[in-house]
Amino acid sequence: MKRNTIVGIVFIFLIACNTPSEKIIIESKVDNLLVRFNQLHSEKNTQFYLKKSVYNGDANFEIQLYAEPESLTDPQQILVFVNRNSNKVSAIPFFSNSYRDYYEFQFDSKPLDEIGAVKTKFAKEFNKALFDTGLNKDSDISEMVLIELMSSLLNAKLIYPEDTADLKITFWNYNDRIVEDNYHSAEERIQKNYEELKTNIDNDNPAILDSRNYRIYQINNIEENRKDATIFSIKTYRQDEVMRRLNM
Repeated sequence: MKRNTIVGIVFIFLIACNTPSEKIIIESKVDNLLVRFNQLHSEKNTQFYLKKSVYNGDANFEIQLYAEPESLTDPQQILVFVNRNSNKVSAIPFFSNSYRDYYEFQFDSKPLDEIGAVKTKFAKEFNKALFDTGLNKDSDISEMVLIELMSSLLNAKLIYPEDTADLKITFWNYNDRIVEDNYHSAEERIQKNYEELKTNIDNDNPAILDSRNYRIYQINNIEENRKDATIFSIKTYRQDEVMRRLNM
């Protein structure tokens, strides 16, 4: 994700009106996803609500974020991609950090015993969503999708070489659903993240700090033989320390 691309970001229209037929398609995609990934329910029969939506008028696409209520211990989320030019919709899981193998966290990708394996990967699902909706056919549009997702929908922060102190941020994640992190192990993991990230980022390829989800992403384009397709490589780093709430 290049700095000059960010500077030239298009104006965002936060909410676009969904047609009745489009709403039905989106609901169907979300329902099918919940059947495919029963892990998306952190508690039995929880309901997802539309938390936020961003619309890009220049390329005519929308990204929606659905979520379980934040009052739950470990709420899960769903990303929906809508290409209004092709009338195609795709939905993918946006799990919490409890699903270590889904994000293939650097230095921490082993599934937790109490959670189990998801058996797919975030990078795979994200690239498939772009392919299924046709949002990967133009590299400029693919870049727009990435910018809208990270900057507009998730309010993530770009980390350039002069910002490397932010790579050491540790978030306290109070989660009674999974085992606590060992303080020293968490500290060692954050330091490993920092050491790897600081050598990989530059002004053309910054890291992306997603404070709301306690993650850092490193995302790059992969050149393919096909000229009409874009695919992204995604490295993800877990920046939280899981803790239990004190019972007073």
